[in-house]
Amino acid sequence: MSETKIDALSIGAKYQTSAVGLVAKGKATYGQWEVALSVACGIAKSCPYWVGDLLCLGESTYGEMYSQALNDTGFDPGYLRNLKYVCSRVELSLRSDKLTFSHHTLVAPCDPADQKKWLTLAANNHWTVKELREAMQAENGEDQGDVEDSEGGDDLVEVMHDIEVYLNTLESDSERLAAVKGLERRMKKLEKRYGGAS
Repeated sequence: MSETKIDALSIGAKYQTSAVGLVAKGKATYGQWEVALSVACGIAKSCPYWVGDLLCLGESTYGEMYSQALNDTGFDPGYLRNLKYVCSRVELSLRSDKLTFSHHTLVAPCDPADQKKWLTLAANNHWTVKELREAMQAENGEDQGDVEDSEGGDDLVEVMHDIEVYLNTLESDSERLAAVKGLERRMKKLEKRYGGAS
């Protein structure tokens, strides 16, 4: 990626940002500080969507040049693939600014009607990501087995979700199947290591 100068952005009359920080341009009133904080938080919340949408546009518009730019960002490719996957799956019209990007990640594998349903329920009920996941699992009759019942079960459910999101970023069913088989082999090794087999 070519060296790009990031122009300073003024937030209100009293703050100026750069690529690496923010400085005050004189003493701000509490109201000016509050507005600046609100703008900065809004930008932070929006950035995953902006990056994901730009990646979708780049892939469809620039093809191979997009891949080179992707490699030069300095971000983890898996993280960028996840942003692109979610933004390619969840249409702008369905996204809710009352929810986090993680909520949208959770519904990305669903069809648009279900995405709308779950995002609306989550926003109206002020659900956390965990509460949304539990509601979706309850409706789908998914049994987490002893994952949820074990110590650290919530962490394991998060890991399983992350694995599913990763699998959805892969290009083909054969790549997904190969990844699942690799996971199965690693899980068998872990089972032996931690006492599952003698």
